[in-house]
Amino acid sequence: DADRLVDRLEQKYNGGQALKAQFTQTTSRNGQMNTLSGTLTLQGDRYRVKTDRQTLVTDGETTWVYTPARDQVLVNDYVEDETAFSPSRFFDGYRERYRATGVRTARRNGATHHVLTLKPREQGAFFQDVTLWMRASDAVVTRLKVKDANSSTMTFTLRDVAFDAETTAGTFQFDAPQDVEVVDLRS
Repeated sequence: DADRLVDRLEQKYNGGQALKAQFTQTTSRNGQMNTLSGTLTLQGDRYRVKTDRQTLVTDGETTWVYTPARDQVLVNDYVEDETAFSPSRFFDGYRERYRATGVRTARRNGATHHVLTLKPREQGAFFQDVTLWMRASDAVVTRLKVKDANSSTMTFTLRDVAFDAETTAGTFQFDAPQDVEVVDLRS
């Protein structure tokens, strides 16, 4: 039953503990594919996403976007934007934003998964279709597929998912490297 599975997800991901995982993100837009990989650390509305191209960090109040190729850090107020992908949007509070419309079982990487199809509760929401692959044995999400209002599709594959990940005071803060331009966009 889909509602029972959503309950399991909420119990797993709403406990307040930090989650750390390796991820691969594939974005498909107008027939073009873009793939990047990195590390995600998430705790509530705070997160750190590190890839080869960029590091995104928020403490829930301030957001830092570091792009090494530009030698630049953008600093801004954290705003939960409906059109921007935020890890916390899909790993916390499913029931508030989505309703489960379907469930099936599939094998993925040798393990049984429940595949949940979610639809937004709010008509006209930017993210239209969400599909979660949740490992049956422990309720860990190993894959997430999101389709937005512009028909772009993002697929996240998660590996080495660890709960109660060790974090420090600096995990959800960002200190700019020396000789990097810091552009403060806060109002």
